[in-house]
Amino acid sequence: MGSIIVNFANEAIENKSSEISKNLLRALTLACGLTPVRVLAVAHLEQWLHNPKCTRQAQQLLLSLCVNANCDNSADADVVVEISKLRIKSKQMSQFFSTAVRFVC
Repeated sequence: MGSIIVNFANEAIENKSSEISKNLLRALTLACGLTPVRVLAVAHLEQWLHNPKCTRQAQQLLLSLCVNANCDNSADADVVVEISKLRIKSKQMSQFFSTAVRFVC
């Protein structure tokens, strides 16, 4: 079951790299329990956070990534590093980011 979700997420992100739907971000948020989904999502998270059409869903995805990150897993360590590299531009987003990062590990 997990491989089906990972394959779907991978195809959806590759096909819609420029324009992403809110529903896809919601699906990724729900699937963040799977490590490969977290790795896929964190790679594109910054552009989704700065897209005004899907900011709220991207924030929920960021929170889900932070909550589900397991520091014992090497792939999740890479996810945490990528989260720490995010460039946040607005004050509201930086406050949300600092709140979400508290949940890491």
